[in-house]
Amino acid sequence: MRHPIRTMDCTRSAAGVDRPRDVHRSTKRSEPAPRDRDDPLPCGTVLAGRYVISRCAGDGATSRVYRARDALAERFRRRNTDVALKIFKTAAERPSAIELAHNEAWMATQFPHPSAARVHGFFEHQDRAVVTMEWIDGETLETRLRRMPGQRLPLDEALVIASCVAGPLAIAHEAGVVHCDVKPGNILMTDTGAVKLIDFSTARYAQPASGVTGSPPPAPEAYVGFSPSYASPQARSCAPATVSDDVYSLACVLYRMVAGHLPNGESVTGDRTTSDRAAHWPRPRALSRRRWSALRRALATRPAQRPGDVREFVGSVAGGRMPWLFCGAYGPGAKARGRWTERGSPR
Repeated sequence: MRHPIRTMDCTRSAAGVDRPRDVHRSTKRSEPAPRDRDDPLPCGTVLAGRYVISRCAGDGATSRVYRARDALAERFRRRNTDVALKIFKTAAERPSAIELAHNEAWMATQFPHPSAARVHGFFEHQDRAVVTMEWIDGETLETRLRRMPGQRLPLDEALVIASCVAGPLAIAHEAGVVHCDVKPGNILMTDTGAVKLIDFSTARYAQPASGVTGSPPPAPEAYVGFSPSYASPQARSCAPATVSDDVYSLACVLYRMVAGHLPNGESVTGDRTTSDRAAHWPRPRALSRRRWSALRRALATRPAQRPGDVREFVGSVAGGRMPWLFCGAYGPGAKARGRWTERGSPR
């Protein structure tokens, strides 16, 4: 049986004289504080009996991404056993994690494209939704821009990246689905030079006026994960989703790549305080007046003034070239490997 240790401590009385004070300090170890459900999972944690977590790769507002290895794939001696696990957080103020996970898994599997990250499926782990997808070695466009001089890219490379993103967006739009969160943080640049669009968790159905039939759009309050800095004025006002919302967001991304800042001149981490007036936006030095006119049209405040298709928008800025036809095979890093010419066509 352990006995408490009695020690003496001194306190100062009102008269300024030190006097001893008894302090009872137990030698019993305190119980560790319970771990919050949204705390990062430790390495070695096994999910669904097959996925072994290796490390935490990223932390966002609504989810956390882990790199894991598939023990079942190792058993069958498959070459690539690494997967990405996207675990949605369960805070009460966030939308339903199960709904977001199911939405991302379903959307990504319905519109396969070489420039979209492959999603394998989803499951639940301790009341938390988990989406399994391919592991991609690389970095986000946001990370790459931050380490570039002036936080900008060469015009040719920026056009190829925008073209690669337009590919999966066009397929989704043809099916009546709007991504709703196109931004540099959702664009992956792989080590092999390819471009991948990720995160369809906030995707929504376009309006029935587009001629698409299917399930009704989900509740607007369940999809609040878009980034205001890259969202159209209609998306920021919680208006129904349309294809022009993705056109606007992709135009913001392209402007950011060639100018180093957002269209209204705000900083990358700043809040949007300037009203959307395209006439007052400065023309990036890398863009000619003709290209700037095409880009500014996609940044119009009214949806009717924007191009009706993402490929039409990228093609108008690129001057009639169609680099998206080759980006799946070459990617933005292909020019450095000698497979991409200055005119945007393969050698």
